[in-house]
Amino acid sequence: MKDVRLMTGLSFMLALLMFNCSTPSNLLQEGDYDEAVYTAIKNLRKKKKKREKDIIVVEEAFRKITARDMNQIAALEAEGQAANWVRINKLHNDIKNRQELISPYLPLVATKTRYKADFRFVKILPLEIASRKKAAEYYYQLGMRKMEDARNGDKGAARSAHKKFTLIRNYFETYKDNRSLLDDAYEMGLDKVILEMRNSSFAIIPLGFEDALLAFNERNLDDFWTHYYKAHNAPADIDYKVIIDLTDIDVSPERYDEKFYTLTKTLERIEKKEVEKLVASTSTSVDKKNAEGKVVSNTNPETVTVIKEVKVPYTVSADVIDTYQTKSAFVNARVSFYDAASKTLIDSDYVSSTIDFENIASTFIGDKRALTNAVKCRLGGAPVRFPSDSELVFDAADQLKGKLTRCIRQTDMYVLR
Repeated sequence: MKDVRLMTGLSFMLALLMFNCSTPSNLLQEGDYDEAVYTAIKNLRKKKKKREKDIIVVEEAFRKITARDMNQIAALEAEGQAANWVRINKLHNDIKNRQELISPYLPLVATKTRYKADFRFVKILPLEIASRKKAAEYYYQLGMRKMEDARNGDKGAARSAHKKFTLIRNYFETYKDNRSLLDDAYEMGLDKVILEMRNSSFAIIPLGFEDALLAFNERNLDDFWTHYYKAHNAPADIDYKVIIDLTDIDVSPERYDEKFYTLTKTLERIEKKEVEKLVASTSTSVDKKNAEGKVVSNTNPETVTVIKEVKVPYTVSADVIDTYQTKSAFVNARVSFYDAASKTLIDSDYVSSTIDFENIASTFIGDKRALTNAVKCRLGGAPVRFPSDSELVFDAADQLKGKLTRCIRQTDMYVLR
């Protein structure tokens, strides 16, 4: 109980300490001026009566954070570096957001003393617009320099340019020819991959098998910088080729197998049985005394026959015939990635798929009580039509599509990057 009280007291003290550390006054003393302004305004908004000391805190914190930001801006401008405009615009926006936070509560006057806060706002709007333009221009020029390499076939430079042009949208939705440059950079940085299928298995594939195998939506393979195409919609400037080569297509023969076996089970039945039982005799007898002089009865036992129910074990059996039908199809494919320009093999892997057809039908002769539940479930069935070779191969192709998708995505991730 003492430990519980101690822990409760410590928790209360910790909570109180944390609360006191986050007060506007403490935040101001620690130099966290931005948080001091935000916390003070939030507290003043909740109170109908405004205290002078709270107003002084927000007033002082606002003055100090504004002075610090303006000094940083002046130092960054003095350096004369184009990259500094990104930071300068961030500081301009911080000032603007802080002033917009305070503006709705002006004039801020203490309820009792009538002390009125004096906030010296910066005319930030023209400054923010000017720094925003220069920050946008900085990214624009970076992107344009990257575009020079991109036009010479450097996809990495194109993607870097695209990133720079995308950042301009943080400042202006429309800026110079940024939209068309974004499209150009994206087109130059895009990897275009064509999917092609071949059959080197020497097996005659069913009509429509190729379409079924490539029926997955190639758009599902796409990511931002990689697009996949099939032959009918592929552009001329393909970068990579993925060849799905069927190396093995095999269909097993139709097989019937029969299995004969006997099942037995031990049961019990109730039978009536004659049993001999000893009972005391009812005939007259003469009592005698023993050596100690006590009288001892001289009654003679008698044997009688009674009827009794007993459990008798017995065994039942049944002869079972299981008819098994099996057939399977196996498809194996090699997935190869080639550089389209040099026709160089980049990477390859194998994927395979197996489809098994199975059917079991059972019949029996004998006592049904000897059968297991599994056999009982198979009773009444009969051999069914085997699926055709084409049906099994198409099922294997459908299963193979998912494996092909995973294989291509993994290779895309680790090879094309």
